[in-house]
Amino acid sequence: MMCYHINNVLWCTNKSYMKLIWRHLFPHIVHLRLFLLGACSGTSFGVLSVVTTVFLHDIKYSLISLGILSARMLPFSFKSLSAPFTDIIPLDMLFPKKWCMRKRWMFLLQIMISLSMIAIPFMVYNECVFFAFTLLQASMCATFDNSLEAFRLEAANNYEIPKVDLYFILGWTTAISCISFITLNLVSIVSWNSVYAICGFLCSLYLIVIYKIDDAIVTLQKKKYEIASFIKEYCGAFTTFLAADKAVLILLLVATFKLSDGFMDVLLMPFLLENGFSKEQLATFNKIFGTIGFLTGTVIGSYILRRFFEKTIHILLAAEIMAAFSNLLFLIFLSSSAGNMILGAISCLEKVCQGFANVAIISFMSMFCRAQNSYRATMFAILSSSSQLMRNIFSSFSGFIASLFGWKVYFVVSVLLSIPALFIVILLLKSNYQNKFDIGG
Repeated sequence: MMCYHINNVLWCTNKSYMKLIWRHLFPHIVHLRLFLLGACSGTSFGVLSVVTTVFLHDIKYSLISLGILSARMLPFSFKSLSAPFTDIIPLDMLFPKKWCMRKRWMFLLQIMISLSMIAIPFMVYNECVFFAFTLLQASMCATFDNSLEAFRLEAANNYEIPKVDLYFILGWTTAISCISFITLNLVSIVSWNSVYAICGFLCSLYLIVIYKIDDAIVTLQKKKYEIASFIKEYCGAFTTFLAADKAVLILLLVATFKLSDGFMDVLLMPFLLENGFSKEQLATFNKIFGTIGFLTGTVIGSYILRRFFEKTIHILLAAEIMAAFSNLLFLIFLSSSAGNMILGAISCLEKVCQGFANVAIISFMSMFCRAQNSYRATMFAILSSSSQLMRNIFSSFSGFIASLFGWKVYFVVSVLLSIPALFIVILLLKSNYQNKFDIGG
């Protein structure tokens, strides 16, 4: 490391600073791999959701078709249906026996996802064919996420879960922003066929990361699979979840947690446009300040969760209160004469609260699933699917409320949607549910 003393101050070269920053961000190679695994999931999701929507618009698909084809993302809301496959079938006939079950599933699915990326532009000759193909691709991505989420929560003890979640979320969020930026700039230079070929190549590079996974850090025992018992095993994955302590209450908590954010996010952009933001300002805010705010909240939330692990339920309570308060600020803005700068600051604060709440609920879900002895992929998928499904249901009414009753009522409703989650968190606090988690477990 090249450092110099100037006026009694230690100065380092830029290269040395980069090494220091790198070592601080990724103190161990495992952290870098978790970041890249999160990026792997985020890249596939970004291509399928953001990039493909722009592609369809670019080749003159109608708005009606775009709306219908958005249903290709439905497998992410019902990924609990595919999760038992990754918990039951070990794929030991296809891969080395020393590989853990999660690694086998991720490797196989990533190969299929990479190849399917290249094929997307060739499926647009018929809308039904395109929808069926992208629905299949989304199913592969959702199943990959099931295996990845199970690997993630098995790879660390409960105390380390917030840190593991932090690297995963950072990788996922960064990848979506990067793949959107790269592809939307590439399309002005090369054809869409080439863009998707590059996306497929980038996805294939993640196979190296998956291959390098240390099988020893996954503690779940490999299971022998018998075809005759598959249906029993499949149903057993769901009954095992329901048999867990306070499973129904936790399912309701996850389904209603951050419901206010999901409800408000749908029309946040139109609201900002109606209140003086230009499209260019909105693009800058969303891509830069929105992402920075979300990641800042994620980092703060992860640190607090690790620092006060024994207060996880209390942190959930604080996160939901913050989500409601950040939505309330928009209502205060409408009742005042504040300018765009204040509105931008409120929006950025809302993203910080969103990132904080996101890492809090993901860590709580991970701790709950890790406390179970089997079917962890299925359990995590059930919880995350319930959250996504509930958001989709309530978000569909957002435009109706805003157009009929105005923005003030809209934000009041978004604040009130935090009440069910707050009530459930208080019930968990009274039952001392936090004591169920073993820090070293």
